[in-house]
Amino acid sequence: MTDYADLEIGLHARDGVTWRVELRYSQPRADVETRLDSRGAQFATIDPDALEVLADDEEAYGRALGQALFGGSVGDGYRQCKAAAQAQGITMRVRLFVGPSAPQLHAVRWETIRDVDDGSPLLTDESVVFSRYLSSNDWRPVGLRPRSQLRALALVANPSDSGDFGPAGLAQLDVGAEVSTARQGLSPLPTRVLAGRKDATLDQLFDALRDGCDILYLVCHGYLVGDAPVLLLEDGEGHGAPIRGVELVERLRDLVRMPRLVVLASCQSAGAGDESRSDDGGALAALGPRLAEAGVPAVVAMQGNVSMQTVGRFMPVLFRELQRDGQVDRAMAAARGTVRDRADWWVPSLFMRLRSGRIWYQAGFGGSGEAFEKFPALINEIRDQKCTPILGPGLNDQLLGPRQEIAQRWAKHFRFPMAPQWRDDLPQVAQFLSVNLGPNFPRDELGNYLRTALLEGYEELATAYEGQNRTDIPLGPLMSQAWQIRYPEGSDDPYAFLAELPLPLYVTTQPWNLLADALRRAGKDPQIELCRWKRLDSDDPWGSDEEFDTPDWAFATFDDEDRRREAVLSGWPTSVFDREPGYRPTKERPLVFHLFGHHARRRTLVLTEDDYFGFLIGITRDKDLVPLKVRRAFSDTSLMLLGQPELGFDTRVIYQSILSQEGNRRGEHTHVAVQIDPEESRSVDPNRARRYLETYFQSSNFTIYWGSTEAFMKELRDAWRAAS
Repeated sequence: MTDYADLEIGLHARDGVTWRVELRYSQPRADVETRLDSRGAQFATIDPDALEVLADDEEAYGRALGQALFGGSVGDGYRQCKAAAQAQGITMRVRLFVGPSAPQLHAVRWETIRDVDDGSPLLTDESVVFSRYLSSNDWRPVGLRPRSQLRALALVANPSDSGDFGPAGLAQLDVGAEVSTARQGLSPLPTRVLAGRKDATLDQLFDALRDGCDILYLVCHGYLVGDAPVLLLEDGEGHGAPIRGVELVERLRDLVRMPRLVVLASCQSAGAGDESRSDDGGALAALGPRLAEAGVPAVVAMQGNVSMQTVGRFMPVLFRELQRDGQVDRAMAAARGTVRDRADWWVPSLFMRLRSGRIWYQAGFGGSGEAFEKFPALINEIRDQKCTPILGPGLNDQLLGPRQEIAQRWAKHFRFPMAPQWRDDLPQVAQFLSVNLGPNFPRDELGNYLRTALLEGYEELATAYEGQNRTDIPLGPLMSQAWQIRYPEGSDDPYAFLAELPLPLYVTTQPWNLLADALRRAGKDPQIELCRWKRLDSDDPWGSDEEFDTPDWAFATFDDEDRRREAVLSGWPTSVFDREPGYRPTKERPLVFHLFGHHARRRTLVLTEDDYFGFLIGITRDKDLVPLKVRRAFSDTSLMLLGQPELGFDTRVIYQSILSQEGNRRGEHTHVAVQIDPEESRSVDPNRARRYLETYFQSSNFTIYWGSTEAFMKELRDAWRAAS
């Protein structure tokens, strides 16, 4: 991705027309942020009412605004930052942060601002990208997606009785023209269109959003009732259905996954190409900050009347440029540049809560989509049975959703009292539940949550288990049945591909049988072991919560006879290494080692922060808790970390477990760690977070694949089958 110099201009209320200004500047790959107001507070006099008098003269408005903000020392700081960026030949990203104390500044037409020296527009130059930067109380990770998985949704609302709404009646739309603009602009992204009678309803919109949408292009009439924005959608009969902006915001906030970008477009009339689109009174622009504050990463809205010709030129460039690198603010600058000759070039506005400006990433090694040079070496290691996959919870995201979602729901429901940024950290939230509600509560609650999620998410399962008490439904079979529905035979099942590989050992932090099921379907005989990281207690023999798939289910090995006897007396099954002293994992009878426990022995689950610390202490004190075959694999085979959270407890504990093993041959093998790009809401600076992760893994010869586990598995599968 392109490097950017970053300038944040913060505005905070002092009195009605005087505002305190904060300037923060940082250069790419620099660890130090420069405070340009370090010698004292800086102020600007900006009178929104006085500017409004100039609203009909864009040039005069822009000159007055430029003089108000940049006429003094603030302008000196701005010019200093721009000169520094130009000297390095890099783009300067300007983020205007309107603080909570200054909501009236949202109505200012910031995009019109002009240079105080020569009067030229500052924001038609692509060397400067601009956004109105907003904070949000929504702490959910933005969850960037790879470009190849982006999906779009376009809704065009054209009620049959639109003339009955708004201050003076609203015009009918040219639906065909709007749909054509949407399809052409969003191509080649897979795009679903809701347009015409009975399709452009609020319920249809949110049904489509729940199915998955990264870019929402919403075309509808808007108008203000007082200061409150109202959008005009349709009801089930095709008549007008006014929707308060606050209702749209609330329903978006309730979504598990919000769109990454919302584009709010004023409606097009059926007149000539240079006519103005209908005046929405600023309703859509007023909605922009509300959506961003609710958690939508980026919002494009029109802050006034805009001609059809301007929109017809602007939108295709915006979407085309967006698909180049995922940088919303850069795409806005490019699109704005193409309409700079138009009187209404300044009308499109960008409200954003993304520090990096990105809404997608390019999957690949190095983050730019380049091919993995070591794929041939990794394929050879797999062929020679010298590769060990280490599976994390992210492999199940397509079925259960990210673990962050579970943490967020628990945090909200059980009133998690710690800092908001920890609300999506499952070990932290589970620790709170363990202390507050009892040590077994988070384990019980996890089972209840997953049963509910699976039965509500898969109609076939709800029908099959209709009438049964949910707590009585065995979770293991339920998970397996849901997985088979989600990935029927012949689909891109990641477990099926892993089972296809000639590997003798798999290590998993997942507490499910999905991998073992796939191995059995592949005609193999998996031997399943479990790490006994806790000491046994005669009063708490770790009894079974569910029956296992086979009567000879086995767990960790016990080399000492007394410990083996203790295990048997406590009801702990013996190990395959005990039953078969000569057992060696093979591709026909592979070992599946559950490092962090299994749901059928719920007290073995490593779930809370204390569990992770206890696990590390246990395997450090007694290395035999991890079988010798597994310990040797950690040091003597290629390792693939798949589906591990971004440096979460899981990843760090696994990583330290690997590094703590004996052996010095790790550098002879090819290791891969699959990591999703650092997420906006978990990383203050995503670019530096990425460099930190690369450095973290570099010392142990791991190469990072930036992207989803699914994307990596597809590349690996293609490379494996091409070499077979």
